[in-house]
Amino acid sequence: MLGEIQAKYFLSCADKTRMVIDVRKIILALILANLAACSTPNHFIERGPAQVSSCAHAARGIIEGFQEVVSLTKAYKKTRPGQLTYGRPRVDYLRQRIQVWDFEEMQEYIDARPIPYVEDPSGNWVIHDRHHFLLAFFKEREDLIERFPGRSPKFTYQRTAGFKGQSWESYRAFMEKEKYVHLRFKGQPASWEDLPERLEDLQKDYFRGMAWVLVKAGIVSKKPVPFFEFEWAHFLRQRFSKLPTKWRLRHVKAVMQDILENPDDYRQLEGLDHEIPSLEEALENIEKYAIALGW
Repeated sequence: MLGEIQAKYFLSCADKTRMVIDVRKIILALILANLAACSTPNHFIERGPAQVSSCAHAARGIIEGFQEVVSLTKAYKKTRPGQLTYGRPRVDYLRQRIQVWDFEEMQEYIDARPIPYVEDPSGNWVIHDRHHFLLAFFKEREDLIERFPGRSPKFTYQRTAGFKGQSWESYRAFMEKEKYVHLRFKGQPASWEDLPERLEDLQKDYFRGMAWVLVKAGIVSKKPVPFFEFEWAHFLRQRFSKLPTKWRLRHVKAVMQDILENPDDYRQLEGLDHEIPSLEEALENIEKYAIALGW
């Protein structure tokens, strides 16, 4: 009887050992497959939304997941923008929501929005999405500290590439190739040196905000293409060069009316391949943003 129990125990241990070995083999195989996919000994670009800059990072990515959850304070210190401007209405509307949320509602909203970033050669986190999202929280930072003493919202950062300790030249070439940085200021070319150090130093762009309003109105259908709203902003800036850059209902209506009456003039842009609502319907769609727009 004792011998039979010992035999079963031995077999159980053997099965567990084989399982551990098998798992290790799988991990090793995945790492080797990623390393083999490197186009050069020093660089690796993974297909899909997550992109990794080196073979070593590719292997590490399998094990660690390139994800870090940080406090608002750390996010504020580490984050660098990948653009120069922002649209004010979008930020102001989110700030209004932040001001009325309880902590759990706020955290739930944050959890659904991971922040993609590229680690630059200095180790800073240069984000390539969620600029308006983070800017709203950064502008509310002091109020949040006062409202929720001893508690901090947690933000999930997902690294898509890492260049810490590498050359600035390779980092910048990668960012431009992948369209992770937007080097234009209100339609004019800009340089890397023009990028602000902090999100709070981003400059307001009226037409960037107008593009967001048109999406919320249903006039424009947002597409997952790089710089979508920037392209719309650039076009609108040229077309409405004499439009006062103030948030007045009549100015928004003028832009909407022009799109509805002259849709062919806008066909070079993405986002008009849907059934466009009437002016009345579009205005109803943005009623809830009236306070953010200052109406």
